[in-house]
Amino acid sequence: MQARKKVQAGEIGTPIVLRSQGCELLDKSGFFVQYAKVSGGIFVDTTIHDIDLTLSFFGEDIKPKALWATGIAAMHKELAEFNDADNAVGVVEFWGGKIAYYYHSRTTTHGYDNCTEIMGTAGKLSINLVPTMNRIQISDASGIRNEAMPSWSDRYEGAFVTELKDFTAAILDGTELPMKLTSAMTSLKIALALQESLVTGKKIEFDENGNKITA
Repeated sequence: MQARKKVQAGEIGTPIVLRSQGCELLDKSGFFVQYAKVSGGIFVDTTIHDIDLTLSFFGEDIKPKALWATGIAAMHKELAEFNDADNAVGVVEFWGGKIAYYYHSRTTTHGYDNCTEIMGTAGKLSINLVPTMNRIQISDASGIRNEAMPSWSDRYEGAFVTELKDFTAAILDGTELPMKLTSAMTSLKIALALQESLVTGKKIEFDENGNKITA
Protein backbone atom coordinates (compact mmCIF):
# COMPACT_ATOMS: atom_id res chain seq x y z
CA MET A 1 0.00 0.00 0.00
CA GLN A 2 2.83 2.39 0.83
CA ALA A 3 4.61 1.60 -2.45
CA ARG A 4 1.40 2.19 -4.40
CA LYS A 5 0.98 5.60 -2.77
CA LYS A 6 4.55 6.52 -3.75
CA VAL A 7 3.94 5.45 -7.36
CA GLN A 8 0.69 7.42 -7.50
CA ALA A 9 2.52 10.45 -6.06
CA GLY A 10 5.01 10.26 -8.93
CA GLU A 11 8.06 9.61 -6.75
CA ILE A 12 9.65 7.30 -9.35
CA GLY A 13 8.22 9.06 -12.38
CA THR A 14 6.22 6.82 -14.73
CA PRO A 15 6.44 3.11 -13.83
CA ILE A 16 7.62 1.14 -16.86
CA VAL A 17 8.94 -2.25 -15.71
CA LEU A 18 7.81 -4.48 -12.83
CA ARG A 19 9.69 -7.55 -11.62
CA SER A 20 7.99 -9.78 -9.10
CA GLN A 21 8.59 -13.22 -7.65
CA GLY A 22 6.90 -15.60 -5.26
CA CYS A 23 8.94 -18.58 -4.12
CA GLU A 24 7.53 -21.14 -1.69
CA LEU A 25 9.24 -23.69 0.52
CA LEU A 26 9.65 -27.15 -1.02
CA ASP A 27 6.88 -29.48 0.17
CA LYS A 28 8.16 -33.04 0.57
CA SER A 29 4.93 -34.42 2.02
CA GLY A 30 3.18 -34.94 -1.32
CA PHE A 31 0.30 -32.64 -0.41
CA PHE A 32 1.29 -29.94 -2.90
CA VAL A 33 1.32 -32.28 -5.90
CA GLN A 34 -2.20 -33.47 -5.09
CA TYR A 35 -3.37 -29.88 -4.70
CA ALA A 36 -1.61 -28.79 -7.90
CA LYS A 37 -3.75 -31.18 -9.95
CA VAL A 38 -6.80 -28.98 -9.34
CA SER A 39 -5.13 -25.60 -8.74
CA GLY A 40 -5.38 -24.34 -12.32
CA GLY A 41 -1.60 -24.26 -12.73
CA ILE A 42 1.22 -22.19 -11.29
CA PHE A 43 0.27 -18.95 -13.06
CA VAL A 44 -3.43 -19.16 -12.16
CA ASP A 45 -2.77 -20.31 -8.60
CA THR A 46 0.14 -18.08 -7.56
CA THR A 47 1.25 -15.55 -10.18
CA ILE A 48 -2.25 -14.09 -10.41
CA HIS A 49 -1.62 -12.24 -7.13
CA ASP A 50 1.43 -10.55 -8.64
CA ILE A 51 -0.63 -9.69 -11.72
CA ASP A 52 -3.06 -7.96 -9.36
CA LEU A 53 -0.10 -6.00 -7.97
CA THR A 54 0.98 -5.09 -11.49
CA LEU A 55 -2.40 -3.56 -12.25
CA SER A 56 -2.31 -1.61 -8.98
CA PHE A 57 1.05 -0.07 -9.92
CA PHE A 58 0.60 0.33 -13.69
CA GLY A 59 -3.09 1.28 -13.62
CA GLU A 60 -6.18 -0.92 -13.56
CA ASP A 61 -7.25 0.05 -17.07
CA ILE A 62 -4.01 -1.14 -18.69
CA LYS A 63 -4.39 -3.87 -21.33
CA PRO A 64 -2.07 -6.78 -22.17
CA LYS A 65 -0.43 -6.63 -25.61
CA ALA A 66 1.55 -9.89 -25.69
CA LEU A 67 2.92 -12.48 -23.29
CA TRP A 68 5.09 -15.59 -23.15
CA ALA A 69 5.83 -18.16 -20.46
CA THR A 70 8.06 -21.13 -19.81
CA GLY A 71 8.68 -23.47 -16.91
CA ILE A 72 10.18 -26.70 -15.63
CA ALA A 73 9.27 -29.43 -13.17
CA ALA A 74 12.61 -29.43 -11.38
CA MET A 75 11.69 -31.17 -8.12
CA HIS A 76 8.03 -32.20 -8.41
CA LYS A 77 8.44 -34.34 -11.52
CA GLU A 78 4.80 -35.44 -11.31
CA LEU A 79 3.67 -31.97 -12.43
CA ALA A 80 4.77 -32.74 -15.98
CA GLU A 81 1.92 -35.26 -16.20
CA PHE A 82 -0.65 -32.44 -16.16
CA ASN A 83 1.40 -29.78 -17.97
CA ASP A 84 2.40 -27.76 -14.93
CA ALA A 85 5.72 -26.57 -13.50
CA ASP A 86 7.30 -25.97 -10.11
CA ASN A 87 9.51 -23.16 -11.46
CA ALA A 88 8.07 -20.82 -14.08
CA VAL A 89 8.78 -17.47 -15.70
CA GLY A 90 6.29 -15.25 -17.51
CA VAL A 91 6.76 -11.95 -19.34
CA VAL A 92 3.84 -9.64 -20.16
CA GLU A 93 4.02 -6.62 -22.45
CA PHE A 94 1.24 -4.06 -22.01
CA TRP A 95 -0.14 -1.53 -24.45
CA GLY A 96 1.39 1.85 -23.69
CA GLY A 97 4.95 0.59 -23.25
CA LYS A 98 5.14 -1.28 -19.94
CA ILE A 99 6.53 -4.73 -19.11
CA ALA A 100 6.03 -7.16 -16.23
CA TYR A 101 8.35 -10.08 -15.44
CA TYR A 102 7.23 -12.87 -13.09
CA TYR A 103 9.18 -15.71 -11.51
CA HIS A 104 7.45 -18.26 -9.31
CA SER A 105 8.84 -21.33 -7.60
CA ARG A 106 7.64 -24.17 -5.37
CA THR A 107 11.11 -25.41 -4.50
CA THR A 108 12.95 -22.98 -2.21
CA THR A 109 14.93 -24.30 0.73
CA HIS A 110 15.17 -21.15 2.86
CA GLY A 111 11.48 -20.23 3.23
CA TYR A 112 8.94 -17.98 1.56
CA ASP A 113 10.70 -15.46 -0.70
CA ASN A 114 8.43 -12.86 -2.26
CA CYS A 115 9.69 -9.54 -3.61
CA THR A 116 8.74 -6.81 -6.05
CA GLU A 117 10.65 -4.12 -7.91
CA ILE A 118 9.00 -1.26 -9.82
CA MET A 119 11.30 0.58 -12.19
CA GLY A 120 10.22 4.07 -13.24
CA THR A 121 11.50 6.87 -15.42
CA ALA A 122 12.84 8.72 -12.35
CA GLY A 123 13.66 5.98 -9.86
CA LYS A 124 12.95 2.50 -8.51
CA LEU A 125 11.00 0.99 -5.63
CA SER A 126 12.21 -2.28 -4.08
CA ILE A 127 10.00 -4.29 -1.73
CA ASN A 128 11.32 -7.16 0.44
CA LEU A 129 14.31 -8.01 -1.79
CA VAL A 130 15.91 -9.84 1.14
CA PRO A 131 13.22 -11.92 2.88
CA THR A 132 13.28 -11.54 6.66
CA MET A 133 11.30 -13.13 9.46
CA ASN A 134 12.24 -10.41 11.93
CA ARG A 135 15.01 -7.86 12.64
CA ILE A 136 17.52 -10.46 13.85
CA GLN A 137 20.80 -11.08 12.05
CA ILE A 138 22.80 -14.19 12.90
CA SER A 139 26.59 -13.90 12.82
CA ASP A 140 28.65 -17.06 13.23
CA ALA A 141 31.31 -19.14 11.50
CA SER A 142 29.07 -19.40 8.42
CA GLY A 143 28.90 -15.63 8.02
CA ILE A 144 26.06 -13.14 8.51
CA ARG A 145 22.53 -14.22 7.70
CA ASN A 146 18.86 -13.87 8.60
CA GLU A 147 15.87 -16.22 8.55
CA ALA A 148 12.96 -15.99 6.11
CA MET A 149 9.27 -16.45 6.80
CA PRO A 150 8.35 -20.14 6.51
CA SER A 151 5.17 -19.68 4.45
CA TRP A 152 2.99 -17.21 2.57
CA SER A 153 0.38 -17.28 5.35
CA ASP A 154 3.00 -16.06 7.84
CA ARG A 155 4.24 -13.38 5.42
CA TYR A 156 0.77 -11.96 4.69
CA GLU A 157 -1.06 -12.34 8.00
CA GLY A 158 -1.31 -8.56 8.39
CA ALA A 159 -2.34 -8.10 4.76
CA PHE A 160 -5.26 -10.50 5.18
CA VAL A 161 -6.54 -8.43 8.11
CA THR A 162 -6.26 -5.21 6.07
CA GLU A 163 -8.11 -6.79 3.14
CA LEU A 164 -10.97 -7.94 5.39
CA LYS A 165 -11.25 -4.50 6.98
CA ASP A 166 -11.40 -2.77 3.58
CA PHE A 167 -13.95 -5.28 2.27
CA THR A 168 -16.27 -5.07 5.29
CA ALA A 169 -16.01 -1.26 5.29
CA ALA A 170 -17.09 -1.23 1.63
CA ILE A 171 -20.11 -3.43 2.44
CA LEU A 172 -21.17 -1.88 5.75
CA ASP A 173 -20.11 1.75 5.31
CA GLY A 174 -20.22 2.16 1.53
CA THR A 175 -16.54 3.09 1.24
CA GLU A 176 -14.79 2.70 -2.11
CA LEU A 177 -12.96 -0.57 -2.78
CA PRO A 178 -9.16 -0.18 -3.21
CA MET A 179 -9.38 -1.71 -6.69
CA LYS A 180 -12.07 -2.25 -9.29
CA LEU A 181 -13.71 -5.67 -9.54
CA THR A 182 -13.08 -5.61 -13.29
CA SER A 183 -9.32 -5.67 -12.67
CA ALA A 184 -9.72 -9.15 -11.15
CA MET A 185 -11.06 -10.33 -14.51
CA THR A 186 -8.09 -8.77 -16.29
CA SER A 187 -5.70 -10.55 -13.93
CA LEU A 188 -7.44 -13.87 -14.52
CA LYS A 189 -7.32 -13.36 -18.29
CA ILE A 190 -3.56 -12.78 -18.14
CA ALA A 191 -2.95 -15.69 -15.77
CA LEU A 192 -4.90 -18.11 -17.97
CA ALA A 193 -3.01 -16.93 -21.04
CA LEU A 194 0.34 -17.37 -19.26
CA GLN A 195 -0.66 -20.91 -18.31
CA GLU A 196 -1.64 -21.58 -21.93
CA SER A 197 1.72 -20.25 -23.13
CA LEU A 198 3.50 -22.45 -20.58
CA VAL A 199 1.80 -25.52 -22.05
CA THR A 200 2.04 -24.61 -25.74
CA GLY A 201 5.33 -22.71 -25.75
CA LYS A 202 3.71 -20.07 -27.93
CA LYS A 203 3.59 -16.29 -27.63
CA ILE A 204 0.04 -15.01 -27.10
CA GLU A 205 -1.05 -11.63 -28.43
CA PHE A 206 -3.97 -9.31 -27.62
CA ASP A 207 -5.67 -6.47 -29.47
CA GLU A 208 -5.79 -2.93 -28.07
CA ASN A 209 -8.96 -3.79 -26.12
CA GLY A 210 -7.15 -6.60 -24.33
CA ASN A 211 -8.91 -9.39 -26.21
CA LYS A 212 -6.83 -12.45 -27.11
CA ILE A 213 -6.04 -12.72 -30.82
CA THR A 214 -6.84 -16.20 -32.13
CA ALA A 215 -5.39 -17.59 -35.34
